[in-house]
Amino acid sequence: MMKNEDLLEVLETLSQKMQETDLLGSSKQRLLKTVQELTVQFSMLDVPERFDEVYRSLISKGKKLAAYYRIDADPKELQGKTRYYLGYLGAAYGDFTGQVKNIQPFYRVFLLCAILFMILSPQFLTPIFSIVFIVPIALAMKGIKQRVRSGFWLAMLLVPISIMTAVMWVRNGVYVLGNFSQAVAQTMEGSGMGETFSTVITVACPILGSVLMVLAVVLLIQGYHVRKLFV
Repeated sequence: MMKNEDLLEVLETLSQKMQETDLLGSSKQRLLKTVQELTVQFSMLDVPERFDEVYRSLISKGKKLAAYYRIDADPKELQGKTRYYLGYLGAAYGDFTGQVKNIQPFYRVFLLCAILFMILSPQFLTPIFSIVFIVPIALAMKGIKQRVRSGFWLAMLLVPISIMTAVMWVRNGVYVLGNFSQAVAQTMEGSGMGETFSTVITVACPILGSVLMVLAVVLLIQGYHVRKLFV
């Protein structure tokens, strides 16, 4: 295990620089609060030696960021660099504490949500709308694997549209319960398939819609817990 004196010193220097500047604008207090929270977290942690390279990178990047706090620094660029570094710190803390293992369950739930969404959404949101989402879903898959923040947010974009799709199918399920024969007949007419297949589809889709609703909520909860593990 490695002590964190060097990193804590970098965070203290960065905090002082942030307090002394007006270039952070309205984001100043929020960024300062994040630095304080990270300082507390790292002060109670001994970094495993296998993360020595990452730890040294945190120190190096922190010193470079602190040096960028000059009176002639570009405010927008300074804010961007600060947010990125703090995100990098948060993700590294997740590595040091073993929280990174939580990304895999999050990824699995995302995949299940994506599959059910692609199956169920064409009926209500049109096939073209569903096809358009193939690109964001593919980018989210890649981004989650690489722990890129943009990939995380693309994955979370699936939550509201999955819930919307699920609600439509749940409402359809309520209709089916009260009008089963008519619902099967409508499915047969719309799909051109036989009665057996139409019956299965009429029953299965609302059930899958309910599953999608649960998965979307689980994805939202898991996303909240792993959000800091992405850079």
